Amino acid sequence: MEIMVPKEVRQHKETIFFGLSARQFLCALFAVGIAVAVYLSLNETISRKTAN
Repeated sequence: MEIMVPKEVRQHKETIFFGLSARQFLCALFAVGIAVAVYLSLNETISRKTAN
């Protein structure tokens, strides 16, 4: 069985923010969240100058 898909439908790429897909955007938010958490947790342990 063969199903014909219009050409413009196959070329569609969904972007939600800054040209990123939903998965890429969520992973970027997750990475930023981890970086902020690490910075804040190390802020007390090491000096602010070293953390920057």
